[in-house]
This record gives sequence, structure tokens and C-alpha cells, in this order.
Amino acid sequence: MSIQFSPEDVQRFADWSADRNPLHVDGEFARQTHFGQQVVHGVLTVLNALRAAADTLGPERLHGLDVEFRNAVVMGRPYEAGARRESADRVAQLSAADQLVLNVRAEVGAATEPLAAPSPWVPAPGRPERDTPAAPGLDEFGRGPETTGTYRMQVPIDPIAAAAGLSHTQARVLRSAAM
Repeated sequence: MSIQFSPEDVQRFADWSADRNPLHVDGEFARQTHFGQQVVHGVLTVLNALRAAADTLGPERLHGLDVEFRNAVVMGRPYEAGARRESADRVAQLSAADQLVLNVRAEVGAATEPLAAPSPWVPAPGRPERDTPAAPGLDEFGRGPETTGTYRMQVPIDPIAAAAGLSHTQARVLRSAAM
């Protein structure tokens, strides 16, 4: 199956996700990077590769993804989506001109137990939100720093969603489902 990403796809995802990194949405900025052009959001490529591979991957519950980005995915270029089963795993891939650009290994099976320890991806009660990125010193790199934290999304406040007690993400998902 062939997949191609348009500027509208990227802009719609940027609006939905609030990820407005100029590498994705600003052509002039992106041309000044080593990519030389706008790059499609990684999560958007993963979601589309999984959707294209749905028939091969099957209806099993996914409980883990191992994602490997081998090259940038750009707008307007056709990519070939492929999928296969490898024992207990499912693999979805995107290729361009026989060059693998994305490899997604999906672990399937019974649901795992909930996390017993706090996860950096789930806000823990009392964990402060960061305003600025962590800046480890050179001495810390020798030990292999691990930086985690929660960052406040800079998104416009939707007064209707706020009055209903919905987060920005919940309101956005409900709006997109209604379309």
C-alpha cells in the first residue's frame, strides 16, 4: 500500500497535537536545516504505518511499540507500507525506493500490569512541571544522564471545554470525532 503525506496532513496533525515544531510546519525554517525541507511528524508516520498494516497486524491488543526512525519522511513523496508477523510480534514498515525509513515492532498479547513506579510519561502527583529543558553539565554525560519531566503544553484555552471540565486534549479528540 502506498502512503503519501501532504502539507494539509502535517498541518492538521500539528493543530491536533499542538506540535508546531518549525521543522514540520515552517518551510523556510526547514530549508535551513540539514534535511533541507519540512519533515513529517514521527508520530504521524507511525500512526499511518500502523493503520496501513492493520489487516496484517490483526486485532490483537498492542502492549508495546519499538519504533526505529531510519530516515526522515517528507511531504509529497510516496512511501510503501508493509507489514509482517514475526512470532509474537508484528512489524510495520515504511520504505521509499527500497530504502527502509521506518520500522515499528509491535508487541502483542495479554495486557501488562499497570506501572507500580511513577513513569516519566504520566504526571505524578506533586511532580512540578518544567518551564525550561534540563541542562545537564558535561560531567553528567559521562554517567549517562536520564532526564524526565512534565512540560506544560502551550495551547490556547478553550473556554467551553474548560467550563465543561475537559482538558485541551479531550476537547480536541471530541471535536475530531464529531467531524
